[in-house]
Amino acid sequence: MIIQPKYGYSIPWPIRYDDVASWYSHVEKFVGISGNKDGLDTLPDGDFLPAWDMNVVEKEMQQAIVKAFPARAVVIGRCAHLTQPNPIHLEQGRGQCQARNLCYRGCPYGAYFSANSSTLPWAARTGNLTLQPDTSGTLYYL
Repeated sequence: MIIQPKYGYSIPWPIRYDDVASWYSHVEKFVGISGNKDGLDTLPDGDFLPAWDMNVVEKEMQQAIVKAFPARAVVIGRCAHLTQPNPIHLEQGRGQCQARNLCYRGCPYGAYFSANSSTLPWAARTGNLTLQPDTSGTLYYL
């Protein structure tokens, strides 16, 4: 995807989506991003788990917007919830989202991606993780 300078006078950003697409793919697979492949230039498709279904109200709104504005796209939001865990997620000890609205407290199933449910346990398995609790992270030079 080539991004043209806006208004013809800006300097194009030196890194393109295609340059980092393989890393997006790696992260999407590891994290477990759910969503549709919508074919929109402004919202690149990726390696997604199945998307959540829109509810009745969302579908009604989608139909009304598309009818009034045919060029507009109304899509389900992509999110870091395991709608259908893959082996990598099960290896992380994460389970399928139960849609129980516990995300904000830290999902007890590990279905909502977080460092606590995924990256920290994964790093601990390597044997190379050192946790330093009660540290400010500030370096002091004497």
